[in-house]
Amino acid sequence: MVIGCGSGGLSVGLFMNEAGLKVLMVSKSDHDIGGDCLNDGCIPSKAFIHVAKIAHYAKQAGNFGLQVNGSIDIKKATEYVHARQEVVRVHENAAWLTEQGIEVALGEAFFTGKDEIEVAGKKYSGKKIVIAAGSRPRKLKQPGIEKVEYYDNESIFNIPNLPKRLLVVGGGPIGIEIAQTMNRLGSKVTIVHQEENILEHDDKAVTRILLKRFTT
Repeated sequence: MVIGCGSGGLSVGLFMNEAGLKVLMVSKSDHDIGGDCLNDGCIPSKAFIHVAKIAHYAKQAGNFGLQVNGSIDIKKATEYVHARQEVVRVHENAAWLTEQGIEVALGEAFFTGKDEIEVAGKKYSGKKIVIAAGSRPRKLKQPGIEKVEYYDNESIFNIPNLPKRLLVVGGGPIGIEIAQTMNRLGSKVTIVHQEENILEHDDKAVTRILLKRFTT
């Protein structure tokens, strides 16, 4: 039994199914299958970056004699992101998993015994249970945060309007991706990071160059 159908859960469940084991996979909903990668992470962020890259190149076209004017329609940008997600979702949903021979239970899982769980009122048992329930963004607790509208990786890809100014809290991979993307789309971006350099877990020889590019 695999609780959670994100990248980790899908990898385990699909492999064990191919290996010949009887597999049950549990997801809160059909939409949640694919996890953070499909819904709130890898897929939408890379699609968003792609849109921003095209916009950035269009702005550089003047260097070659082509004049491009206008601003980004953020609604069109997010529609493209959602369309890219649907391409992947064709092979990451309950019906497709069932076609592969995997039993799927939709709903929240509760342990009712050492080798038993309950999902949507039905009990399931298995010798091995894998918990791949994923994570969620940590909410800011700074004083006054309730007075402002802010986004995280679960909401930024549905942003209704392109902000004129954007403050990004955190200079890790997700923060840097969002910052560069929104800057290229037309927002004035400020990054706040508590370490001496952005992307502190990466090679400083690279991150110093990136930081210089960001600030010049």
